[in-house]
Amino acid sequence: MQITLEDIQLSRRKYKNPYAHLNGDGGLDAAPAQHIDLGTENKINKSTAIKHTPPNKPVRRSAKEIESLVVKFQNEMWRNYKKLHAASPSDPLELLDPELAFNYLGYDFQYMNASLHYTEGDELIEVGAFLDESSKQVRVAVNSNEGTTRFTAAHELGHALLHNAPAFHRDRGLDGQKSSKPRDQFEYEADKAATFFLMPGKIVVKEFQQRFESCILNITEETCSALSPKVYEEFMSGTLNKKELYKTLACIDQYGQNNFVPLFNKFRVSSSAMAIRLEELRLIAL
Repeated sequence: MQITLEDIQLSRRKYKNPYAHLNGDGGLDAAPAQHIDLGTENKINKSTAIKHTPPNKPVRRSAKEIESLVVKFQNEMWRNYKKLHAASPSDPLELLDPELAFNYLGYDFQYMNASLHYTEGDELIEVGAFLDESSKQVRVAVNSNEGTTRFTAAHELGHALLHNAPAFHRDRGLDGQKSSKPRDQFEYEADKAATFFLMPGKIVVKEFQQRFESCILNITEETCSALSPKVYEEFMSGTLNKKELYKTLACIDQYGQNNFVPLFNKFRVSSSAMAIRLEELRLIAL
């Protein structure tokens, strides 16, 4: 599903504050986009492109500390929401919007239907997004996968919330998958913040429970039969893989006789990111 500026700019509807009970723990690759020159205002010279490196030694934050900061920000954003919009959304998930969050923080945020780039000498370098603290500009290249676009934007939001430095993020689009390559502390922290922002723990658990009739799904012959014939067959043969089961739970649209929107679509993230989040929250007992 491709995201458009019209999708991003849809007005929201009114709802009650769901953020007082947030909790959780957390952890997305982009296809090449059409390349165009976005003009001087969308380029940053290398001399001003400090990659999240403040003057002093960076403070390492735990996942719990990052989550606490994100929850505090979401509560603050809710309390001040009526100052920004005449109406509020009826679905709590509509506030889990990186564009809305950046606008609240006073940034000039835009999704770009083209690749972003900057020049380093004679080399033209393509990037998935950039954040320039000095000019309060954020640009995110739209990816064919909405989950990748949103996670990349939320990753930049993590930098804005956590890292006090002029910043230029050079990574390609992210979709929430765990990388086999080591990432520096700032990138890890921004990933965690993105996960907490887009998939808050207790809201994930609530949506999971609505679909699977329990906040933790006990894997039995009966529950596997309700999931799918394939899962049931694997359970009976002893070949059921836990990670694959989390992927099924992230994507499935039916449990027994109940039909519903798959979790990854509900949270508008990639299926792999949703599966990882479910696993982090330990929502099955096997």
